[in-house]
Amino acid sequence: MDNAELEARVAHLETVVAAIQARLAMDAAAPIEAAVAEESPREDWLRRAGASVLIVGGAYVLRALTELAVITDITGVFLGLAYALFWIWRGRTVVAAGIAGALIWEATARFEILNAPAACALLLLVVVALLLRAIHLQRDVDAWLALGMTVVTCTGIAIVTKELLPPMLAVAVTGLIVSRLRLDLPSAATGLLTVASTMLGLGGAMLLARSTTVIAACFIFAVMALAVVLAKSPHDIGLAASGAIALALGTFATLQTLPLAIVWALIACAAARIPSPAIRVQAALWSVAAALAAHVPIALLVVCALSLLTLKWTSRDAFAARVTLLFVITATAFFAASWSPLVSPALTRTFLIALGIVVLYAISPRMPEAKLVGRVLLIIGGLKLIAEDLRTSPALLIVVALAMYGGALTFAASRRSSRGDVTPDMGASARIG
Repeated sequence: MDNAELEARVAHLETVVAAIQARLAMDAAAPIEAAVAEESPREDWLRRAGASVLIVGGAYVLRALTELAVITDITGVFLGLAYALFWIWRGRTVVAAGIAGALIWEATARFEILNAPAACALLLLVVVALLLRAIHLQRDVDAWLALGMTVVTCTGIAIVTKELLPPMLAVAVTGLIVSRLRLDLPSAATGLLTVASTMLGLGGAMLLARSTTVIAACFIFAVMALAVVLAKSPHDIGLAASGAIALALGTFATLQTLPLAIVWALIACAAARIPSPAIRVQAALWSVAAALAAHVPIALLVVCALSLLTLKWTSRDAFAARVTLLFVITATAFFAASWSPLVSPALTRTFLIALGIVVLYAISPRMPEAKLVGRVLLIIGGLKLIAEDLRTSPALLIVVALAMYGGALTFAASRRSSRGDVTPDMGASARIG
């Protein structure tokens, strides 16, 4: 073997060894790089959390300067608001929205620097800043922050100041603006906002105050919202929900129990006939509200009759709505009939449950959703027998109760068909009307 061939083989071996070493180095570094990659999100989260804590600390610096009388109270409020707006501009929207909401509420409730109109005006300024950023970056999370901050802060302002119109207007304005934005937000955002705000305190405070101005504002807002839905946005569930809640609050504050239940049941009938899908979906909910408001037999019977009419006008594809209406009809008929029992109250209730089971299973071939309500009634009847009849009734009445419930069970079994006992597609529950 000559020197040239030997040198070529040595060079080849060196190349192979270098390749093996490089591969070993890559295999050894891979776990380290993977570990670094796994740790990066955690480190990023810690960094963001640390920055948020420092931002909140900066807000407390302004509060400390205010408490030490270095700056006046009103100056501290506006500096704090400017501080929150700065951090919204810098992209720290979550912590900035929290600072702004807490600042406005505390300036109103604790320090009494701001009245309700001024507080709501400043709140809308922060909302505009958040929504401008949401529009600019197409970030729906900033719009949701605006919604949440408005709900919580306006609720606190209404409860503390007992001034209801400014917070309600702020809530309505924010919800309407968000529902009109071309963001990746469902139209139900307006309805969710209004539901949350009214349930958290605006509605309760209004009813306690019985403010004529606020009641009138409710009716005006309801008419305007529902008119927009009918004229331009028949599928806008959020706007329709806002109008419905305003209408419910206004009627609740205006009417007594008996007419209120009847009016709500009539609204349910009307909603079932309106061509707008966003309003038709409310028919079953209005019937539920009417049933809850009915506290005397005559009101229960009227609600039952009007719910039957609503059921007739509700589309057969709206399975969930029809089931809800059947529950309302069954419950109102039961409580109306058992109001003044002629014999033992327990036996009367058992008889009515058994009768309801028979009726529901009798109509189930033409109304499939009746079978689901009948099954629920079977369970309720069995539990009632154990909890009430067997514990409190004499032996003779227990025999009668068992005979009635057993007969209802037998009838239900006879109406079941091994091929026909199929629950309708629950996906149809989303197709109301």
